[in-house]
Amino acid sequence: MRILTLSNLYPPHYVGGYELGCQQVMEQLTHRGHEVTVLTSCYGVNRPVVEGNVWRLLESCPIPIESLNLFTLICWQRAHRAVLCQLLNRVRPDVVSVWNLGGLASNALLTELWRRRIPTVICASDYWLRNLYTLRPDQPWLRFWEWQPSEPIKRWAKKVMRRMAWFYAPTTLAPLDWRRVYFVSQTLKQHYAKVGLPVADSPVIYWGVAAERFQKNRSAPTQWHSPSVRLLFAGRLVPEKGAHTVLNALSKLQGRLSCPVTLSIVGSESAEYESALRQQAQRLNGCCAVEFCGQVAHAQMPDVYRAHDVFVLPSIWEEPFSIALLEAMASGLCVVGTTTGGSAEILQHEVNGLTFKPDDAEDLARQLQRVIEDASLRQRLAAQGRRTVRERFTLTSMVDQIESLLCQTAADGVKL
Repeated sequence: MRILTLSNLYPPHYVGGYELGCQQVMEQLTHRGHEVTVLTSCYGVNRPVVEGNVWRLLESCPIPIESLNLFTLICWQRAHRAVLCQLLNRVRPDVVSVWNLGGLASNALLTELWRRRIPTVICASDYWLRNLYTLRPDQPWLRFWEWQPSEPIKRWAKKVMRRMAWFYAPTTLAPLDWRRVYFVSQTLKQHYAKVGLPVADSPVIYWGVAAERFQKNRSAPTQWHSPSVRLLFAGRLVPEKGAHTVLNALSKLQGRLSCPVTLSIVGSESAEYESALRQQAQRLNGCCAVEFCGQVAHAQMPDVYRAHDVFVLPSIWEEPFSIALLEAMASGLCVVGTTTGGSAEILQHEVNGLTFKPDDAEDLARQLQRVIEDASLRQRLAAQGRRTVRERFTLTSMVDQIESLLCQTAADGVKL
């Protein structure tokens, strides 16, 4: 089966875990004998380039789309549409797999697929699709074409104008068959439903990880009795990810712990936020050694996980679904985290981890003290976490379900 994949980012140039998930799925589909071609943005290379089956040709919008003037918006959409048409003619895909199109001319791309009646499956991994169909950043243009004059002659004239304008930029939102849109969590699907989108028949396909990659060469069980407990935060350094809550919690534990504690902070993004975190860490007065590790290549993350005992997920925002949480569990770490968004579908308090209220440093301090001072509790929760991933969140299961949906869509010839 020939598959054309559309994604705003694609490794090795990426921001978060979802682009890595896209790459892993495409690699698995290729390994299973499918012919995969990827169309993505120039992010990370800053110029159009073709790397094997990855075409980095689309220009991301450098400013908020709503800030574009009408002429620039139309030219930008036309350019994206032209690139897509070029690749569609070259690849002639049996099905198109759409991932995150944030920052791209998403409606122009989706409308072209609809116009050509190309079977398409869309992954809703965050809120980009909801925003397109509710906030509609290019709505001044679309709203003009939705408005109908009262006079028959003007309606006729506008209909003719609309047909002409369509060759430059879409004049409507692309109609979707929401049965071919799958969500990465039930929680995310519910968010779409709450804003009135018809997602009742949309499937949910959970993210999965290659558990064996993270379990390999795991240290012996004696680690649970090491003299110090090693905490890990891994994620984007932005306020909504909540790294400050971890430091606040550790400050509340000063003088209350019976063993040494270290904290590794892996990730980067906001220099201002990172500076504030470093100042917080200095105020710990040596009660906890904090190391800022910066961005770490995903290939090295298994080693990072194995060097720690406890993974802290302090997210404040509604996480669609945390891939890092699954990786930490697969690596045998005890998890202490919030249950915002899709995390509630993974974490169960005192079953496969401990949970705390978002942005509540006192609550986090209580849970951290429990796992820091009770090695048997850490070991039990970590073992159950591994079991959770093995039974419910494997990469193989995820790819099986996506492959099945792609094949069924291609066979049915279902358009958007």
